[in-house]
Amino acid sequence: MKIAINENSLFNCNFVEFIHAVGKAGFKCVEISYPKILEIVRYVSISELRSLVKSYGIEIITMNAFENALAFPLGSENIIASETMLLANLCNAIECPAVIIVAHKWIDDVTPKPAPEEIYSLTTQRLVLIKDILKEHNIESYFEPISYPEFTVASPDVVNNILSDNRLKEIKLAQDIHNLYPLEKSANVLNKYNNKIGVVHLNDTMNVPEKEQHVTNTRTFPGEGIANVSDWIKKVKEIGFNGYYSLEIFSKEIYMMRPDEAAVLCKKKMDKFCIDCNDSI
Repeated sequence: MKIAINENSLFNCNFVEFIHAVGKAGFKCVEISYPKILEIVRYVSISELRSLVKSYGIEIITMNAFENALAFPLGSENIIASETMLLANLCNAIECPAVIIVAHKWIDDVTPKPAPEEIYSLTTQRLVLIKDILKEHNIESYFEPISYPEFTVASPDVVNNILSDNRLKEIKLAQDIHNLYPLEKSANVLNKYNNKIGVVHLNDTMNVPEKEQHVTNTRTFPGEGIANVSDWIKKVKEIGFNGYYSLEIFSKEIYMMRPDEAAVLCKKKMDKFCIDCNDSI
């Protein structure tokens, strides 16, 4: 298994601290955070950041994530285009080959959730706009469906309907185990998505009542929850995926640790999971 770590898993530190921590812990591949890059380039030059990444022999696999770009108010296309250009320039500068675009998240007391036909139309329109700009800069677009209530695009039928547009068929999926688990509570749901997988976000779902499950608060390390993660690994391999499995958890306990200690713990957890997983698939 090719293992990476998502910067969200050590989100309590800046980008420089993150690279030092995960590099020393032995990680060789990372998904970096768009907000964290925006923050650090105010203080550290791109060339210094690039040198830091290379000093540890680290490969950046994605920029995670372009959030809420699909949910901007109508008439915001110029804003989205401008931000996508900024994102593309940052990706090229830091040598990042792909961007994850996340499903809509709506805050009902601010903007009511649109009707299904509006969601389809808006998502398609925005994805085409973002994908075309990124493609001009030789950057791939990955789309991440999320099945929790505040998000609007998750089910295979909806995702397939949107991405069947001829302009979007090349988009790959960022499939997150915890984000998909509520749909069917089975890895078999992966068979229903038509587009290829670009990256798998590796995590598990805590054993809590279903009504308490949350998009961030109830994640745990793979193999330590109820999602039967080894089945998901087996399934993505069956459908032809041979890319990276990237640890993405949001843990208050991890965030309270020193970044170097947290990175070492994450590496130990991933090493153990890989051994256990290979024994079971």
